[in-house]
Amino acid sequence: MISDVVNNKIKSDNYPTGAMMTIERETEKDKPNKSATSAELRIRELINNVREEQAGTLPTMLAGHVRKAFEAAKNAKTSDGIDDLLDSCLRARKGEYDPSDLAKIRQQTPGGSELYMMLTNNKSRACEAILKNSLLPAGVDKPWGFDPSPVPDLPEETQMEIEEQVKKEVVEMVSVDGIYSVDEVQVQNRLDEIRKKTMTEGYKRAKNQTEVMEKYVEDQLIEGGFYEELARLINDVAIFPTAFMKGPITRMKPVVDWVDNGLTGNKQIKTVRKPVRKYERVSPYDMYFAPGAKNIQEGYLCQRHRMRTSELQSMIGVDGFDDDAIRAVLAEYGQGGLREWLSSDTSRNIAEGRLTAETDPDAQIDAIEYWGAVQGEALIEWGSKEDNLKPEMSYNITAWLIGDWVIMARLNAHPLGYKPYFAASFSYNNDSIWGESPVILMRSEQKACNACARSLFNRMAFASGPIIEVLWDRLAPGFNPTEITPWMIFKTRSDINSPSQAVYLTEFNPYSNIFLEVYQQFARQAAETTGIPDYMSGSDKGANDTASGFAMQINNMNAMMRNVVMGIDDNIIKKVIYEHWLSIMLYDDDVPKIGDINIRARASDYIIAQEQLQLRRNEFQQATTNPIDIEIIGKRGRANMLRENAAGLKYDNDIVPSDDEIAEMEKKDMIIQQLQAQLAELLGNTGGAQGAMLPVKKGAAQDLAGGQKGNEPGRLMANG
Repeated sequence: MISDVVNNKIKSDNYPTGAMMTIERETEKDKPNKSATSAELRIRELINNVREEQAGTLPTMLAGHVRKAFEAAKNAKTSDGIDDLLDSCLRARKGEYDPSDLAKIRQQTPGGSELYMMLTNNKSRACEAILKNSLLPAGVDKPWGFDPSPVPDLPEETQMEIEEQVKKEVVEMVSVDGIYSVDEVQVQNRLDEIRKKTMTEGYKRAKNQTEVMEKYVEDQLIEGGFYEELARLINDVAIFPTAFMKGPITRMKPVVDWVDNGLTGNKQIKTVRKPVRKYERVSPYDMYFAPGAKNIQEGYLCQRHRMRTSELQSMIGVDGFDDDAIRAVLAEYGQGGLREWLSSDTSRNIAEGRLTAETDPDAQIDAIEYWGAVQGEALIEWGSKEDNLKPEMSYNITAWLIGDWVIMARLNAHPLGYKPYFAASFSYNNDSIWGESPVILMRSEQKACNACARSLFNRMAFASGPIIEVLWDRLAPGFNPTEITPWMIFKTRSDINSPSQAVYLTEFNPYSNIFLEVYQQFARQAAETTGIPDYMSGSDKGANDTASGFAMQINNMNAMMRNVVMGIDDNIIKKVIYEHWLSIMLYDDDVPKIGDINIRARASDYIIAQEQLQLRRNEFQQATTNPIDIEIIGKRGRANMLRENAAGLKYDNDIVPSDDEIAEMEKKDMIIQQLQAQLAELLGNTGGAQGAMLPVKKGAAQDLAGGQKGNEPGRLMANG
């Protein structure tokens, strides 16, 4: 087996996996070089063995298909101007001009101001703050939750059991009171009663199971870094036209575990690798879609990876990856790396502030991850282990390509063939994956403000001192007026032909009020365009100085930003949680499965107004403390109110008794009341004090409650 070859060749000479060595590719015409070292020859042999396993020649048909798809997607992205748009967004956030705009400014006003007003930076940071406060608020519950289906479906066997129970009750009643003691209405009412009770009990069980599943998912989301990646995605939403999230993806992660020593019985630390469902924010620069695709699930997509050798090594052992091909890639490309060298890399590195990225001696390895359709013939030629592949059929797959090597190819395991990618935008475009961000929406206003600021600074430079005109031939001999100082006296000669003054001073008007007014107008327009007012960053209270007017502006802003939050809820959070739950249902056996749930995204519902909601709950709780409402709500209703408020205040769940405990308390109270009424009636009949009430020990009531036996409430026989 080639894995044995890999392990033996590497271990025999202590050659580490992914060691740094540059090796020329060997073609069919190449012959072993006599001067080559034994290590180089063994690595070449290793590479040739892997080539033979992957259809003998590189590139394979599968590699060619992935390469062709990536080139088409890359050309479409460049033609649509997306690469340039991403660079422009990043520069605007950093307060830098596009190279073409900067060249025009220097050409029009050589030596003039190149001031860039940070209006876009303020708006995008305010957008991030609003979204993070809504989706990732500190000290508040997670932005999602599970709810069982409000009307659970009864299984067919349960329906049959209910019908059998009613039949037995009918037979029992007929045997006692005769055939005419039962009618169809009674039977139907009894069926509905049992069904309702069964559904209520089923809902309670489902809710308990849902809570268990919710905690299980939350634990895995934290372990997989979902919330950290969501924060990074929010940053992208405020800057780029579209932000992307990927997951859940399985990766081997080193974790610290405590194991028994075996000798002393004490625990000792051991580092183990275990599969983890991880999430990652994907840079818009690295996403490539099929030409003309309107959403992520339409057509194919490619993701470009730039990985260190350690990242590539972490994929060894992950299900579906070809360990031998990964080792061959590490051996062949080690130090030199394999770069796609896209035309946009240079401008991207400059925009991201990574000017020295291309000089890194530890070169990164470039990989293309492909999600889309391919014919079975290409999979068969590559050597896929999938069963029942037909050459003429098309299959949804995922594959990784590095150079000419396909290090992984397998069928898309999703039941519906979905890709594990999700996208969100500040403003969506129904006919394109790429939307618009606040940076894009306010480009015109930013340019106008920059132009006003540059013009104002240039004119202020001229207005910093007077422009002096001197009749040079009237100056006194030897006098130099080029160095002007305060209280300077110009020495001139009289001229009968020109009795006017010899020195003229001209003051330059900067028109600062006009430029500032224009600037402020465009700045206000930027707030209107993006829906992010200036007072969100503390620069302005708003158009109204009154509390009611300011509150109205806050509500209007919340309405606009709530639309953005809803987009992230619907396109990221709900879909991610659903896919994570589906993965658990398919592959995890250590958690009770629940297949009838609703995913609730809380951010757009009530986290935005969490304080107002808590205030209204407190008011409602205080308003219902009167005896009439208490009698209507009951102890269970009151407990539910207290339980919700306690959860919002981060109290333990057991601070309020459960519904079962409250039901037991109500049962005991009812028995005590019955005993007290009987005792009062007995005392009244024997001449005792009218209405006297004697105390009853709770222990006695409990004994009576435990020993009391009678007809079940609601039984059909009770109607006889």
